[in-house]
Amino acid sequence: MKLLYLGSIALFCVVFLSGCAFYTRSEPPNGTFNLTVDKVKKDSATFSWQISTDLLEGDQFRFVMGEQKDPTVDGESQWYQIDNDKRKATWTDLPPGKWHVRLCTFNTMNDPARCLFYSNDVVVEIQ
Repeated sequence: MKLLYLGSIALFCVVFLSGCAFYTRSEPPNGTFNLTVDKVKKDSATFSWQISTDLLEGDQFRFVMGEQKDPTVDGESQWYQIDNDKRKATWTDLPPGKWHVRLCTFNTMNDPARCLFYSNDVVVEIQ
């Protein structure tokens, strides 16, 4: 079963041999998605995260980085992808500066340009 959250409506898709049946849910999932900065080096940062199973709907995670709080995947933020079975990653070759970083879930098969859920915002300062 897959979940696609669109504002106040979530669509569930149950796959049958003949196709896909859709169901709706009026309330968004209410789990937690917490990103933590574990270590910062000269040009890299190591992150770890916890995510509730009700938010683990995509097949990959995507880090997004920007100069402003709560960056999104918008073509201007830099990003780094990782499989959804991981809970720790090191992002290397980061440019110097003070950066806001978030993690999001996304589905490469349905809409790879759209994040389903975002984590909290963390700040890293690269020298």
